[in-house]
Amino acid sequence: MEQTDFYTAALQKAAEASRRSIREEAGDYYENGLLFCGKCRTKKEHVISCGAFTKPVRCLCECAQKKREEEERERLRQIAAERLLERRRACFFTPRLCECTFSNSDGDTGTAGRAALRYAEAFSSIRGMEALNGLLLYGPVGSGKSYLAAAVANRLLDDGYRVRMTGFSRLVNELGASFSGRQERLDELNDSDLLIIDDLAAERETEYMNEVVLQVIDMRATSKKPLIVTTNLTAEKLKNPETEAKRRVYSRLLSRCMPVPVNGPDRRRRQLAEHYSDMQAMLQL
Repeated sequence: MEQTDFYTAALQKAAEASRRSIREEAGDYYENGLLFCGKCRTKKEHVISCGAFTKPVRCLCECAQKKREEEERERLRQIAAERLLERRRACFFTPRLCECTFSNSDGDTGTAGRAALRYAEAFSSIRGMEALNGLLLYGPVGSGKSYLAAAVANRLLDDGYRVRMTGFSRLVNELGASFSGRQERLDELNDSDLLIIDDLAAERETEYMNEVVLQVIDMRATSKKPLIVTTNLTAEKLKNPETEAKRRVYSRLLSRCMPVPVNGPDRRRRQLAEHYSDMQAMLQL
């Protein structure tokens, strides 16, 4: 087959395929031998030529092209949303934290809330700081520390950052479960742009627990990566630890994280009161 015949056959197949994929619809019309869209009144055919071959080939009109572009944008949006959901699930140790955002906050955390929001907004600059680039959110039980930390995480996840949030007790258990996989787990945690450890000193501390948290803090400090820690400890206990082991941990922590007091109302007590009220109404008590 001569080269001209080859191209002619290929163009003929392309023309036939275009007619099958782009159909003539009600309202369409012909002008100067070419098909036009009845909606946007733009061409649905154009002429191609190759030697002796001249034939109209179907093409997308403007409204069809716009529809295809919108469908592609929606497809990409859904892919991005699915990937974001996967990152959220990988970030948090409990699904409820996925819903913690600054816009959804129903509690008044005052200065701490504003500081956490500004931290998230300025994270691209903060993460490049070599010294102090983390937060230590401290305050009484139920004041909203975990919520604020999770709100920061969700904001950064939206911005495309890699974030991990884990509980202190969970972290200790995971690292202690298998010595052989301990370094791999540490490397996985350190791979995140931001690591959040919730509820430092929530349980009885041991020498091993202090060793683990000190190792994690040192790991983040060495790599100069941000860390957020929440704790129920008071400012007095943070400044004046009871033991030498705690002093090393708190001193190292304060060298990396800005202490921010969280003094919001007890969210857990308020939620419990709401649950009681709902049940009382249901039981007519």
